[in-house]
Parts: sequence; structure tokens; C-alpha cells
Amino acid sequence: MKITAQEKQLILKRRSKVKAEIFSKENLDDLITKVQEMTDTNDHNEARLEVAKFIKSKIFTTIFTKIKDIQKVLNNMPHSLLVFRKEMTNNMLMEIGKKYGNEVKDKIYQSM
Repeated sequence: MKITAQEKQLILKRRSKVKAEIFSKENLDDLITKVQEMTDTNDHNEARLEVAKFIKSKIFTTIFTKIKDIQKVLNNMPHSLLVFRKEMTNNMLMEIGKKYGNEVKDKIYQSM
């Protein structure tokens, strides 16, 4: 089934509308405030999980949930887990930059 140029434009228009809804200034400001509060109380894993949920990434939501679970079981964050979390955070931020632009990525990064 081939997509016509008109159908392709409609799909792209819908995608950009969804992006605008997801990253409306108000929603993004709410996320940034929430993430800043979490990091201020040293809840860095939950802050990253909140960002992953906000961008609706199943992969990063799962990853940061599991990191939180490991920290809870061990009652600390081993260095290797910190390194892994940092790598996954960078990967998530790169994905945000590609999908939603560097301005959004930078605002989220600064809040962490």
C-alpha cells in the first residue's frame, strides 16, 4: 500500500501536533519543576524515571525502574550502576534531542 503525498503531509501534521501537545511549555515547565525538586532531595533515579515517562519511552522507563529496584535491594548505588545510569541518561537525552529538539533536551538536562 503506497502512501500519497497528501496522506504523508497529514501524518506529519498529526505528529507535529502530538509533539506540541507533549511538550507544551506548561507541561515542560511542570516536568522541570518536578525533576528539580526530586534532584534537590537526591531522588535522581525517580527524576530520570519521570522524564522517561514524560517522553513516553517504554525502554527508558523500564531501565530506570530496574535501576531503582536494584538500588532498593542493595540499599545503595554501586559505582558500576552509577556509570550505567549516566550512560542511559545520556542516551535518553540524545533521543530527546533528536525527537524534540536541543532546546527541550537542554532544559531537561539542566533540571537534572
